[in-house]
Amino acid sequence: MTDGSSPAVDYGPAVRTAQLSLSPRTAGRALYAALATLALSTLALSLYFGGAGDLWGPVNDVLVAATVLLLLPAIVVVRQLTAGQVGGWLTVLTIGAMAGVFIMAAGQLALVARLIELEASFVTGTVGVLMAIAWLAGTGVLALRTHVLGRAVGWSALGFIVAVIITSVAIALVAMDTPTLSLVFGGPLLVTLVGWMISLGRDLTRRVV
Repeated sequence: MTDGSSPAVDYGPAVRTAQLSLSPRTAGRALYAALATLALSTLALSLYFGGAGDLWGPVNDVLVAATVLLLLPAIVVVRQLTAGQVGGWLTVLTIGAMAGVFIMAAGQLALVARLIELEASFVTGTVGVLMAIAWLAGTGVLALRTHVLGRAVGWSALGFIVAVIITSVAIALVAMDTPTLSLVFGGPLLVTLVGWMISLGRDLTRRVV
């Protein structure tokens, strides 16, 4: 027998996690998978420019598309975790980042299918990257100003943004047409991006919602 009341019951982290449309752990694992495809795409690009054959160019394009698509779960989950805590600016960045990911992936795959030329893929890539970078910067703000994400995510995001600015200035002022210059300016960009992916992936895989 009961008195007809309905007491609030906390069914624990497992049920609260189930309320999300996507698990943080799934998003974290997707980020780790993106690290693997990023490493493979870097290898394929090195082989292509190293003269191993034209085949490696399309292989790199497909792997780049896979890498950015694997970011989607993290983009969705970060917004889920901040529901009711962060203003509409993150929603705008989230929608933009998702659109940017699809633009980048579509551009790379269209290039492989020879539906567009290389110059057009530069346009889709640039537009998509800028939209995704804006969201990445947002994760840095969240990490450094709130407790939603770990501070390592914030500092690595800040490092990446600084590397992007330095690289952009270098591209504008110096012709990056030699392996040495590409390594000097592109190396920190890749390192900080990987650091951000590892930090965010670790936070999400360890999270209990």
